[in-house]
Amino acid sequence: MISIDELCKDKRYQVVMPVHPKDHTKLPYIIERVFRFTEASAIHIMAYDADGVREIVKPDNRVHIHDECNILPEPRETFPDTRQGQGWYFQQFLELFQDVTDTDWYIGLNCDLLFNRPYPVFSGRKPIQVLSRDKNSQKEVYNPFNLAMFPGTQVSPWNYLSDGSLYNKKITRQMAGGDVAGFMRRSAELIREGKTPGDANLYMHYVNNVYPSLYTVVELRNAMNGKYNGVAWTASEIEQLISQNLTSDTISVHCWGNIK
Repeated sequence: MISIDELCKDKRYQVVMPVHPKDHTKLPYIIERVFRFTEASAIHIMAYDADGVREIVKPDNRVHIHDECNILPEPRETFPDTRQGQGWYFQQFLELFQDVTDTDWYIGLNCDLLFNRPYPVFSGRKPIQVLSRDKNSQKEVYNPFNLAMFPGTQVSPWNYLSDGSLYNKKITRQMAGGDVAGFMRRSAELIREGKTPGDANLYMHYVNNVYPSLYTVVELRNAMNGKYNGVAWTASEIEQLISQNLTSDTISVHCWGNIK
């Protein structure tokens, strides 16, 4: 086990974000707000269509664009094509097991979340995990997967899915037993058995059992918005949402639908 002192001695962090083409219109807004409301030194876009992203976003020393196919040891086809789609699972493991950041700490950011106020990452020496407004619901959806992956452990008190979670690469590698490819294949088996993973819930299930005093938990005010069937948001719609939700800490701008 890694000591908490070792984990927390370097509090620098970056941001990683899986991106699907239906989310491309959100990118300029998300990137600008990452650097306005956090102290992240860089954002890494893990793209399904890297060339398409480069037409919208210019890479520089703070904005990096990666082809998602080159990040993990197993391809997206490892996962079954269920109702959620292979991409929904693959994006979770991109966030959990990326190694594109220069820092151990990183925010795994869904391309659905706009920061609207300064985003809490550390409180003193302690890292912060953010809770969403769904903190008390849907825990039972993810518990079977977590318990099958880590038998004999205790379930977590909250639903930690918030679209913007703080991870540590040393912990995620330890969680995978040093074998990310094997962990992904085992996860695919559990999905085929009907169990559902949730990236932040899986990570915090492990953390709460191994490092129970590591994180401080904070609840933020989130303004939830979404479209169904993968319909993209327009720039004017996003700007309108921002102007209508000035008091929210974060603004969710979902495009719900199957991600192939």
